[in-house]
Amino acid sequence: MTDTLPNSASALTCPVLRKLWRRRALIGAVVASVVSVLALLAGEVAVSRARWLLDQRSHAQARSWLEVADWCSPRRGEVHFLRARLARREERYDDLRQHLSQAQITRWPVHELEREQWLALAQTGQFDALQPHWQDLFLHAGADGPEICRAYVLASMKRCRLADARRVLAGWKADFPEDAGPYELEGWLHAVLLEWSDAVAAYQQALQRDPDHQTAHRGLAEAQMKQLQFAAAEEHWSWLLQHNPGDAAAHVGLAECEFRQGQVAAARAELSTALSMAPNHYEALMLAGQLELADDQPSRAVVHLQTAVGQRPEDAEARYVLGRALRAIGETAAAQEHLDYRQQAQPHLQRLNALMKLLPTQPADVPLRAEIAQLTTQWKSRAEGCRWWQSILDVDPRHQAALQHLAEHCSGGELP
Repeated sequence: MTDTLPNSASALTCPVLRKLWRRRALIGAVVASVVSVLALLAGEVAVSRARWLLDQRSHAQARSWLEVADWCSPRRGEVHFLRARLARREERYDDLRQHLSQAQITRWPVHELEREQWLALAQTGQFDALQPHWQDLFLHAGADGPEICRAYVLASMKRCRLADARRVLAGWKADFPEDAGPYELEGWLHAVLLEWSDAVAAYQQALQRDPDHQTAHRGLAEAQMKQLQFAAAEEHWSWLLQHNPGDAAAHVGLAECEFRQGQVAAARAELSTALSMAPNHYEALMLAGQLELADDQPSRAVVHLQTAVGQRPEDAEARYVLGRALRAIGETAAAQEHLDYRQQAQPHLQRLNALMKLLPTQPADVPLRAEIAQLTTQWKSRAEGCRWWQSILDVDPRHQAALQHLAEHCSGGELP
């Protein structure tokens, strides 16, 4: 009995086990098929949602769906292409290059890959390389309209073609009414033209659409200070410092607002913070000198102002303030040299202001730009002068005086 039971059990269980294994294998195959179908469907849904969200410029949500799509279909060309588009809009250019390369391997349409590269050129300010492609970009702008418009406005401003900039800004506002971008750039355009009340209004419009727009906060604060609205400007400098305590320029802006409102101790503390972060910060040094001079501390003023003038000896306004401080401590001979320089500069600065007002009406006038560049370099700021010499090449790439000046005084032709 005992010897026959195992054999009998074996005879009974082997077919049963085989049936169980076949059933399990069949169930596993069915489950695997279902999982594959579900993953495929999930990938399709994720890609579709991501593309739609990118068209709506909902970038954070698009990023989440692209992560799902990448998990479902890591080698899919469309996923890499859409991730490249998101990376480009978020200015992650290393990621852009990586995903475009992967999309190219999957044979994604070349014209779409090229368009992303053109848009990257636009966003990084490489306007000369982009010149042949503007029309195509505008004709097929789609959801990338804000990036295309911004690039074109910046290119137009660089060439002082203000009418072109205004035309594109108007279209940008009409097509994307909730976008803060056109109002922020319009504020900058008004600031360039010294139209401070219009600049204030434009920056306020930008902040109504995007209360966290840092550039608009900064631009509005600067424009309000030009309007002597120091209490209003103080709020925006404070907002910037709440979001970035290491912003030395914001500390200087806040210090000037406090100084102009008679809060000398608070202004001195802000300037101390700014100079501890950036000891050679030109605007901080200048304001510190003015503060000490106003507070009847001319010896302290001289220390700050001499450092500032050492950086920009061509700046006639800085030389004038230093001259006043030196005169206050009895160094009349040294003071007179700086005061005379300011007097000598006065007619040239007046001429510069007149030319600046004339330029928007004659943006292609190369001699006009050359005179602005020369006067700016000699009497105001060598760094700013380099930018004006560079702007001449946008109109006349072979202008010899501009090429020579850039090569000799502007880091081998690169802008400072």
